[in-house]
Amino acid sequence: MVVFVNRLANDDASAFIVRTHPARTAKLLVIFTAKSTELVVFAPYLTMEPDLHLFTPENLLEQASTAEEHLGYKILSFYVDDAGILSKSVTQHRATFYLSPSGGTLRDEHLNIVLYSAKFDLYKGFGRA
Repeated sequence: MVVFVNRLANDDASAFIVRTHPARTAKLLVIFTAKSTELVVFAPYLTMEPDLHLFTPENLLEQASTAEEHLGYKILSFYVDDAGILSKSVTQHRATFYLSPSGGTLRDEHLNIVLYSAKFDLYKGFGRA
C-alpha cells in the first residue's frame, strides 16, 4: 500500500497527516512537540476535505456537479505541472479546463482536447426510449 504523508511544521510542533490517497480523507494525524517527548496521535475521526484540484476522475465529476457553466461547458480548475499537464499532486500552478458535459470531452484553456471518456458524459442515457 502506498501512503502519502503531508508534513506541517512550526517552531513548536510538527504534524504529519497520513493518507492512503492524495485526494482522500486523512487516516491519521500524528503530532510531535519540540518541548515534550510525548507523541500525540489522532485517529480515525479526523476529517479533511479532499483537494478537488488534484486530478482524478472522481474530482472531475465532483467539480462538474457544482461548476459554473459558460457556453455549454463546465468550467473546472486543476493543478498542472510546468508543462501544463494535469497533475495528481499539488503544484504551484492551477489551470482552467472546460468539460463538455454532453460527450465527456475535457479541454484546456485553448480548447485543445486533453482527454475524452464516456465516464465524463453527464447526459449519457438521456433521450433513450
